[in-house]
Amino acid sequence: MPPLHHHSAFPATVALLTAALAALVAWTYAGKPLVSPHRVVRDQGTVNSLLKPEDYDRSVHDRLVDLPEVLRQNADTESRERFLEETLNWLLSVPVPAERREVHLAFALSLNGMREGLTADGSTKFEESWQAFEATLLRLGWVRE
Repeated sequence: MPPLHHHSAFPATVALLTAALAALVAWTYAGKPLVSPHRVVRDQGTVNSLLKPEDYDRSVHDRLVDLPEVLRQNADTESRERFLEETLNWLLSVPVPAERREVHLAFALSLNGMREGLTADGSTKFEESWQAFEATLLRLGWVRE
């Protein structure tokens, strides 16, 4: 009676191809750093435990302390909106020390509220956001005399 099972090279071929594919993948990714989306966010900015609060204060103070005066000088709604948007975009790109997270959030929310309030008919959003912005400046002692 002949054997029921023929010996085949199929299992060995599958094992060899799997090993070759694993080697190819390992060789392709060897030496390339793996990028984590969380790592990228930390590197770009928003919360940085190594940054000193004084450095953040100096950078943000120099940009935001004159904002009320600039807005008063620009009567044109479009230029005010553009200025607020540019300032907000700049603020969102600034590294923030952990001690200044609340202040940073307050500034960002008030700038965004002012920008949105400029285009909202009959809305008190601009005025409320303006008051929140000035209250944050006052809390930090950044109000110009």
